[in-house]
Amino acid sequence: MRALLWILLGLVIGAFAAISVANALQAGSAVHKGVMHLMKYHVGEARKVLTADSCKAAPTGHFEALAILSRDISPVYQPIGERDELFGQYAEKLVSVTASAPGAAQDCATGKEQLGLINERCSACHRDFK
Repeated sequence: MRALLWILLGLVIGAFAAISVANALQAGSAVHKGVMHLMKYHVGEARKVLTADSCKAAPTGHFEALAILSRDISPVYQPIGERDELFGQYAEKLVSVTASAPGAAQDCATGKEQLGLINERCSACHRDFK
């Protein structure tokens, strides 16, 4: 009977430890989540401006913020293993398109084109790494 209690206690402690480790590995850090939330916010706000009926100019402020945030992707998300090179390529492509977006988007039409390119770069990386 005593041995059975020790086994049950060990199983319960082991289960709690396994759940804690799994949650810690899955959670990521606040910086990881913050970068993605800010990128999502600026893409969404740029989309709102560009799809509004009264669109008069491209949302260069949001494109500038995306350019700054995209430079943080590579240092913040350092994948481990053989896929580092692929991730680096995705990050470089995102940096190049977001760096050119504020200057290239002179009106709503070109702003939509730039936002489409940014979305393509984000979707490609999320498809392979999310």
